Amino acid sequence: MIGKNYRVAALDEVAALAVEEGAPHVTFGCTSCGMVNWHAKNLALAANGGYSGQRSIFQLSWSKGECDCAPSFLRCVVAQ
Repeated sequence: MIGKNYRVAALDEVAALAVEEGAPHVTFGCTSCGMVNWHAKNLALAANGGYSGQRSIFQLSWSKGECDCAPSFLRCVVAQ
């Protein structure tokens, strides 16, 4: 489960987010531990919905901290 109010984005949603103009931010969650606490410009969105590392990634909330999972577990998430 990803977070409380989020789900992993479907590939068609990922594709739509990736082409939005103006480089809007997308949200990432960890598929290993479920934490949702990161965002980056859509330019960092890989075709599979993962984090490509092409842009900096930021925490949504400093109070939540970070998980110790590998970055390969990050996937684009959307609100349910």
